[in-house]
Amino acid sequence: MDNVKYCPNCGAKIDSSELFCSNCGLRLTESTDDKATQVTNNTSVDQSNTNVTSRQAIKKQNKHSKRNKIILLVVLIVALLGYGSYLFGNHYYSKDAVLSRAMASIKSDKNTDKYFVSDSSKIAANDQTLKPLSTYAGKHGSYLSSLKTQLTSNGHSDDYLFSVENDGKKWLLFPDYEVHVKPVNPTVSTTQDDASVTLNGKKLGVIKNQNIDFKLGTLMPGYYTVAVSKKLSLKTLTNSQSLFINTDSEPLDMPLTTVKFTVNAGANADVYINDQKIGTADKDGNLKVGDTPYSSNMYIYAIIHNNGTDVKSNKYQISQDDNGNDIELIYPGAVSKDDASSLLTNFFDDLSQMVSDSSNKFDADSYFVDGSSSKDAKYFANWAVMESNNSDLSDGVGISADVQSIVPSNSYSTVNGTIKYVFYGAGKDDDSDHIQVYSFTSKMRKTSNGYKIISLKEVKKVKDYDKDSSF
Repeated sequence: MDNVKYCPNCGAKIDSSELFCSNCGLRLTESTDDKATQVTNNTSVDQSNTNVTSRQAIKKQNKHSKRNKIILLVVLIVALLGYGSYLFGNHYYSKDAVLSRAMASIKSDKNTDKYFVSDSSKIAANDQTLKPLSTYAGKHGSYLSSLKTQLTSNGHSDDYLFSVENDGKKWLLFPDYEVHVKPVNPTVSTTQDDASVTLNGKKLGVIKNQNIDFKLGTLMPGYYTVAVSKKLSLKTLTNSQSLFINTDSEPLDMPLTTVKFTVNAGANADVYINDQKIGTADKDGNLKVGDTPYSSNMYIYAIIHNNGTDVKSNKYQISQDDNGNDIELIYPGAVSKDDASSLLTNFFDDLSQMVSDSSNKFDADSYFVDGSSSKDAKYFANWAVMESNNSDLSDGVGISADVQSIVPSNSYSTVNGTIKYVFYGAGKDDDSDHIQVYSFTSKMRKTSNGYKIISLKEVKKVKDYDKDSSF
């Protein structure tokens, strides 16, 4: 083993007596022991270098693996963001979402040009031109939701003035929905030459010839105030209409004339024409309205102030046929004069028959809310029986009611008037009748079976006299 040497150059085994390495040809001039030591040291260095190289390789491999993971994570995040953006865009630019934003822009009258497009080159769709539509939507809370439903279901509105259309692509991916608006070209007709025409307070011109319709111009559908006026006999007549213009098929009929009438609005009711107070009804509920400039959209209503509660009547649309006539305003759920008079007339007819023959009984359930258990029904029934037994009333009794005023409240109407009793042949003279008149007050309300009496009470006697029955 001691004779075994190694070449210091290639590490091959050599004999100690050889001058050259049989493997690589290196001249062996140094001491064999020194060379062997050198080989051993070289081997240790090589092993150390090998270990260092292995650690660096592992470290480099770990670094590459970490970088790959980061790249994969970035790619995943980008993919998720892209997919999320697509989902968001797909919803944001959907027909329903666009229509929702379009309706919101009309409601606020802002950014309408982002969603609406005019079908005419004569007028653009923007906040200014669509403001009348915004005004109308503000006055009619369900209009925009109804319009959106029509556009969603049919692709167009019921009046065909609005349609939703896809006009291309957004970001090359999503549909580009817009609401197209068809403008209108309304006209006005009147009954006077040289009448001035204004639109929303702005003068448009003069109607030179009443036989030729006046053009209001190209307008977006919406709520406008149109007025026609002329000075006649030192008095200016004005026909003003505030209305939703969404058609141009017929001219707006705006005659220049006046109307006068009497309105029955209920005792002490405040009366309004087109939201302007014109007076207060008297204690009988009547108010005379003198010559008033007529308007095609002229309406009248009244408000009764009853024990701290305001009760508003239905609006009555005035026509030229109402000129010189009476107008009776109706309150929701309230009894009208005709209905109150009819109810009382039928009741008193049955009551008078009971006076003539006590075997006749009136049906209290037909007249009173509480039926036969009503105290007032019992009062009149007992009175009829008592009068029937009065020998001086052999000719019978006629009873009638005169309704003078009605004051409605939220749940019933207070009816005031007079009851007239005619006791036939009961006057001081043989040919005279005895007459008594009582004021009455009654509460009535509408039921499933028509109007009925809640209470009916005589207040006081206002007349008591005889009348010759021979005439």
